[in-house]
Amino acid sequence: MSERTPTELRDILDQRPEDATAAGYFLEHSPGCECEAADGVPGGHGPIGASETLSMYIGSPRHTRKNRFKDEEAAKKAGFPYKAALFDAIFAGGLSTMREEKSTNEEVKLQAEKIAEGLRKDKAEGGFFSVLQFCAGVIFAAKDAEGGTRQFCLYDTPINPGVKGSEVLSHADVFPAGPAGSEAKALRTVRRVQIQKAVAANYQELEVKDYRDNILGPWEASPSLTTST
Repeated sequence: MSERTPTELRDILDQRPEDATAAGYFLEHSPGCECEAADGVPGGHGPIGASETLSMYIGSPRHTRKNRFKDEEAAKKAGFPYKAALFDAIFAGGLSTMREEKSTNEEVKLQAEKIAEGLRKDKAEGGFFSVLQFCAGVIFAAKDAEGGTRQFCLYDTPINPGVKGSEVLSHADVFPAGPAGSEAKALRTVRRVQIQKAVAANYQELEVKDYRDNILGPWEASPSLTTST
């Protein structure tokens, strides 16, 4: 149990670096996932419930080129269409997700436009390939081999709170739990396989056209790109 107040924990969340050092920051300031109990921002949603659905927007070529199994047999064996490397962001800037039941269509569009801008810097035809959804409880339930220590944290991380026209209050990030150094490469290899298997046990993947009446359609990847990567 953290001795810090929910308000103090919110301050830690709000002061997080917006780059690949964020995982190390949380391992120092919230090794036991203390920041999960942080206050919500004004107008926000606060701590994330285990029954909530998390949506991850899968982009091409960023996610599909290196991380999606091209061999159907390999995918079948893994029980999941993506390699464990899909979750590498957990150990850097955080795995970006949307709290599906909380997010408005306007928030989805704002976040989609932001992500798509980055995808199209990689390749002009880039965009969204699909939407991967899984239960937040998967993150909370992932423990070490002894079954006692959390391996991942799930934080309420609104984007631009209070900035009218650009705030995304239903955003959440997944980060590693544990002491400083838990994002190290040796541990990362084991942990990313762990989260891959956990998500694979209970997920759904939606085509862009089937998600919220094709709301991501304006940013969908070129068909030629998705079939060749």
